[in-house]
Amino acid sequence: MSHYIFELAESKTGDYIGELTKAKGRKLTTALNAAGSLEFTLPLKDDLSMLVQEASTCVRVKRRLDSGEHEREWEGPVWKIDEETPNGLTIGCVGWLQALEKRCTKPVGDNPWGWDTLQYVDWDAGAIALDLLRQTNEDFSYSDGNFVVPGDYEPSQQRTETYQPWVSVLGAIKDLSELEAGFDFCVDPTTHELMIYEKIRRILPGVVFEYDGNVVKARRSSDVERLCNRCIAYSSIGYAVAEDLDSQRELGLFEDPISLTGVTDVAILQAYADAEVAVRSRPLRLGDFDPRRSSSAYPDDPQPLRDFRPGDVVFEHVHCGRMQIDMQAHRIFSMTTSWDDNSGATQVSNLQTTASGA
Repeated sequence: MSHYIFELAESKTGDYIGELTKAKGRKLTTALNAAGSLEFTLPLKDDLSMLVQEASTCVRVKRRLDSGEHEREWEGPVWKIDEETPNGLTIGCVGWLQALEKRCTKPVGDNPWGWDTLQYVDWDAGAIALDLLRQTNEDFSYSDGNFVVPGDYEPSQQRTETYQPWVSVLGAIKDLSELEAGFDFCVDPTTHELMIYEKIRRILPGVVFEYDGNVVKARRSSDVERLCNRCIAYSSIGYAVAEDLDSQRELGLFEDPISLTGVTDVAILQAYADAEVAVRSRPLRLGDFDPRRSSSAYPDDPQPLRDFRPGDVVFEHVHCGRMQIDMQAHRIFSMTTSWDDNSGATQVSNLQTTASGA
């Protein structure tokens, strides 16, 4: 029996429409600091398929708990529908976060000949993100149509930012997140609140992926494309340099100048340069692996969504010739979970990780 159910609901009210029991080919892609997506098919003539509508309906993915109750793992609006006779109906959904791609900053002031820019001076980056959302939501008169609302934030870095009108709210939030010492963020699938975290991360020493055990294939690749043992971070106020002399003596000099537009603090430039050299002064080695399909024969195998999700740090163990990996920490950035149409068993694919516990 599947431990997951898929429900159709009204986007604006959240009212339940029905359980998508005839959904096939279900694939959910979840990613750190991203909306994620869900795809599945329905019979073209199914009664419930008649009620699926773009934007105005959404789909919920719920996981059954040991108590028998269901916990909402993911939710998002129907974004795309492909129909084909005689019986083809493919539905694509995105997470609620993606709705902010269609929202933008607005003019400040009431000057008919122009407007003031939206300015934040020495604001916490998370507070800026939530205020951008608050501002764009206030512009919409139908309050129940604001699919994402401001939540809470954990302190991160003080920023000074200026925004012109008509800037994508989602793009602005992502830019703040990707700055050095930025934040992680997500939309709570139940409350629709945008939550800002210093870092979404759980270190899970009990979640181990081992070849030849619960992993059917492990891969590792390396190159020097991103190698940097001297980083110069600069902006309009100056520059900062960080370098790894041991790496330079061993491998030669690899420089990388990086422009950080908008940074007004030399300490931030230095911290950025230090961080770049710390992770890039040796050839980059990236690994990933294919966990085996869930089965009642292996009840102790880590299960996606239940035991691990994007942001988590899990561990890999491989002993196969040249590939000798002993409990390497991997932080998960994205993954795709699919469900068997008959048994409901889960399979993880497209697991994107970085070989780091950071």
